[in-house]
Amino acid sequence: MLRGAGHEGAEAYLASGHALLMQRTEPLGPADREGFLRRVPSHRALLDAVEDADHLATTTAI
Repeated sequence: MLRGAGHEGAEAYLASGHALLMQRTEPLGPADREGFLRRVPSHRALLDAVEDADHLATTTAI
């Protein structure tokens, strides 16, 4: 949402949220980690936003 509105700090907020989410998954095994990341709507939305940002960065750099 911030990125779509052109907010200057959007990428920093996204990176910070992603780092915190990944830190919270460290103690989990692979199956639990996948469930934690993909079954919780807010976690899934954050991962999707990171993937979109990565895709956007890749396609605009070409």
